[in-house]
Amino acid sequence: MITLTYEKNEADTVEVGYTVKHVIEGETEAFKTVTAEKQSVWAGGDKKATVQAGDIANAAPAGYKFKAIDPPNVKAGDKVANGTVITLTYEKRTDLSYTVYYLEEGTNNVLIEAKTIEGQTFGSEVTEKAESIDGYTISGDDSQSIKIGVEKNEIVFYYTAVTTPPTPGTDPTPGDNGGNGETTGGTPTATPAPATTAVAATDNTPAPAADNTVQIEDQETPKANLDLEKDGAWALLNLLLSLLACIMSIALIITYFMKKREDEEEQNADYAASGDEEERKIKKKGLWRIISIAWVILMLIVFFLTEDMSLPMIWVDKWTILMVVMTIIQAGIMFMSRKKYEDEDEDNPQMA
Repeated sequence: MITLTYEKNEADTVEVGYTVKHVIEGETEAFKTVTAEKQSVWAGGDKKATVQAGDIANAAPAGYKFKAIDPPNVKAGDKVANGTVITLTYEKRTDLSYTVYYLEEGTNNVLIEAKTIEGQTFGSEVTEKAESIDGYTISGDDSQSIKIGVEKNEIVFYYTAVTTPPTPGTDPTPGDNGGNGETTGGTPTATPAPATTAVAATDNTPAPAADNTVQIEDQETPKANLDLEKDGAWALLNLLLSLLACIMSIALIITYFMKKREDEEEQNADYAASGDEEERKIKKKGLWRIISIAWVILMLIVFFLTEDMSLPMIWVDKWTILMVVMTIIQAGIMFMSRKKYEDEDEDNPQMA
């Protein structure tokens, strides 16, 4: 008997692989396809490829979540036949929400507590109608729609306060029409008192007619809430004065450097002899510029501490006088600086 013995030829291999497709539920085309790297396996074995974790990682787009994998229950490390197509299916998220806000226009004050509606599906459209609020009217459309996204799903309704119009004028003192209880000059708003019947006197003297005049108290006319200084506002003139002071300070700085450059060019010939004196003059001239800059910074600090630009705008307020005085002082600083130049120019005429 002849026996032939064979041993495993490890060098005899074949290449195997698989493909992974990522698809949206209800669609046929994959939005992502991964072709796994080829694997070399022994030709005498089962010729299956090992699934790699990175190839079947969750690749859900925004607004979607993983739903299923086919073949079912395939996981990293499992072996699949050569050429297998693994499909990962994704479905829309249904755990989203949107919030509805009810705010006062211009102030963003909350008029009704916001409500949040949970359990919304990605990409769906929702519609909300504005709530009725006593004393306010809706600004804009009373119905809004949005499409649910991944985040910041908000509907905002703005309301404007209703201004009560003044009561139409009436004659506050109706005329007496011969004492018979009738009034003239318009219909009174108060209910007249019942008429009193006079009892005849024993001497047959006619009794005086009963006074049926209805006394109507003057009603205070409602006033719109226009006291901006009390309720809060910022003054435009204060801003303009602050900007004017800044412009004056910038002008002083520009003229300072221009004058300094001119002086250096004109006195370059004898600067070596009098350099210390010229340096002292330049610093002295720049002192007023420093004072001007410091004063402007102080004005800006005062402006931002006294004015809230998020409030309604008015022309002047109780701080305007202070800003006018500070602007006048800034103008005085500018005048003193210019005067200093003119005085020194007269004392030191240019050399021929």
